[in-house]
Amino acid sequence: MEPSLLPTLPRTVTRLSLRRAVTRAIQACGNIIDRRMYDHASIPATLEALSNLQPMTNRDKAANSLTSLITLTTPRPNTPATLPAPVKLRRLPLKVQRAAMLQQKRLLRQSADTGNVPGFLGVALKADLSLSPKAEHAKIRARFKKIKTRAHASAYMRSVQTKISVMQSVDKPRSR
Repeated sequence: MEPSLLPTLPRTVTRLSLRRAVTRAIQACGNIIDRRMYDHASIPATLEALSNLQPMTNRDKAANSLTSLITLTTPRPNTPATLPAPVKLRRLPLKVQRAAMLQQKRLLRQSADTGNVPGFLGVALKADLSLSPKAEHAKIRARFKKIKTRAHASAYMRSVQTKISVMQSVDKPRSR
């Protein structure tokens, strides 16, 4: 993987350190039962441990590293020398694409009062009000009361998400 494809990693993480991590992975013993919790952050935690880097985030700082599983000095003998070619993606037939679009349109016309939608809308309204000046609260509540379909709900939640993104990028105190 080219270093340019890893913009969030420190400059010291290179193609070589990623290869080193993959090489180490095939040096782990097979048939081990490890009862520790791992998640996606275990991957950067392992890269950081192998490359003597500081954690990039609190999440990978708290994550369990996979380095304790690397116990062999040479790769396992049952490690495949080559991997199969990736599966080629194919386009869905036009008939299936049309059916999916019709189903999505039907869903968007459904009431916003079903399933988890009311809960998500409540969270979005709370966020919207907390990010907006009090002078705009009546206008926000009026818009919220007009939400009848899932399409309206989707548009409202997208607008709140945009507002959240803008506030995070500006990173300034919120007015109330």
